[in-house]
Amino acid sequence: MHAPEIEGPVHLSELYIYPAADSLYVLGETLANFNASGSYYPSNFFENFTFDRIKGRWRMQKANYRHEARLDPEIASLQFRNLPSNYKKEFLAGMIGGYARRAYQVIDPLCPGYTHEFLSYLVSGPILSVTQPREIRLNLSSVFANYGLKVNFKTSETHGSFSDIPRHLQEVNDYDLLLTTIVLILARLDVSQWINRLEKIDQNRTITRLLAILFRRENVSSWEGFIADLFRLKKKQYQYEDLISYQPAPIRGLFSFIEQFYVTNRVPEEDVFGEGLKLLKNTLATLAQNKVLNGYTYIEALVDGIDYLAQVADQQGDTMTSISLAQSSTILLQLLSPEPTGMEERLSRSEMSNYYWDNLTVDSTREKDNLLKNYLPLNYVAYNNSRSKTYLQCFSTSHNLFNEEKVSNHLWTALWCNRRLQRETLIFLHDLSSQLDTWREDQKQHYFLLLKDAFQSYVNGQHKFSDALVSYQKPNQIRSHYTDVFTGLEEVDAHTFLNVEQRATMKFHKALQADTFDGRTLVALQELVMAIDGVK
Repeated sequence: MHAPEIEGPVHLSELYIYPAADSLYVLGETLANFNASGSYYPSNFFENFTFDRIKGRWRMQKANYRHEARLDPEIASLQFRNLPSNYKKEFLAGMIGGYARRAYQVIDPLCPGYTHEFLSYLVSGPILSVTQPREIRLNLSSVFANYGLKVNFKTSETHGSFSDIPRHLQEVNDYDLLLTTIVLILARLDVSQWINRLEKIDQNRTITRLLAILFRRENVSSWEGFIADLFRLKKKQYQYEDLISYQPAPIRGLFSFIEQFYVTNRVPEEDVFGEGLKLLKNTLATLAQNKVLNGYTYIEALVDGIDYLAQVADQQGDTMTSISLAQSSTILLQLLSPEPTGMEERLSRSEMSNYYWDNLTVDSTREKDNLLKNYLPLNYVAYNNSRSKTYLQCFSTSHNLFNEEKVSNHLWTALWCNRRLQRETLIFLHDLSSQLDTWREDQKQHYFLLLKDAFQSYVNGQHKFSDALVSYQKPNQIRSHYTDVFTGLEEVDAHTFLNVEQRATMKFHKALQADTFDGRTLVALQELVMAIDGVK
């Protein structure tokens, strides 16, 4: 067996690698993608890949020395041995870190334990950090299986319904029940069916009794005084207050959200998620301020639950509902973007969600209903806007941490995802513009608002990119490889291309100031798309 290439302790997560190894982190990810398909490059893979200065990522230029084999972590480790002497250990750690991040996503689900074994061949001693997808906080599939329920979309019910299936007993704790209920509320599913099933199977469980009282709004009585006492009109209210008082503080905190949702009765049907999100943010902020709980793990659980429902809707062919739920999941994830703890792990987990509609095109919808046919691509654009904003907010958090000298590197992978998504979205909206003549005025207005939002996010990404590059100009600061690429005098091609993109951006910004979508706006959008089409 070969000796390890790196002696620990060592950091392998992107935020803590050597700054000049930032682009090599992405090379490691690229190599893991090829290995996942059984292609290995054990003899100096640098001859096969080249760094694209315009796109900020690695691409294959030729396939010399390719070796086909089954998934094997020892064979994979051979690719990282006998590298050119100018690649010191800090660079190697960056490549290994990127490889591990991607391997945990695409190889470990097929071959459990692969990445851990791969790292054992190359690193001895403690690994201080390495990015893995965070653990699943709420397994909604197991919860529903335990209660014999299946979610059905594409039914006569607007937001989905439940049907019975054989029960498969699973371990479901009180937090699972409570968080599942909140997921169903935010996803606008039929909570009454869920409560009825809990009462049928777990009627003696305290959480079930509390949820049933809340759902029927029996925890608050309008009766007071002698009459209320005589006829015991406040029995359920007293029962609820007694039962809830014995619950742990986090349970009481989560119940407070459901109390506000149902008892205040101020959540409009047309915006349940939006209003529910406001209540949830206020609830968690209050609880965190009072040191009752750290809300990010509960938000992660809600993300898991809604993401599961989005996957189910997608599998059942309800694309519109799936996109809507996927966007809700992404918006919840945005709430956690200022939280550095677990940030890389959260993004890694979110990237493992795949949908049939991931690569939707302007002509790919088969819906016969014109209203749905027109709004489906717009909802897809809104979802991608939300995703790109999430990536940019996480990159911004990493930028703040870098300036505070709490980390050694930026979260560049998040920025590149943001840039790619925004460029693809603007191109998608340009392609969609050819259909606008057949749309109603309100649909055109929706299109124009999304276009402005996408462009503003695109510009914000450019600004954050510039801010990050400048942050490496401080005295004695180890320069990022990306800084050399985009600010170095030798990299004329990247400069020239980005200047073309910048000029097109300024022209489109001026066209949007008229606040109307007309022929001039369309021409400016076309020029912008031509400028970015080669970089996306």
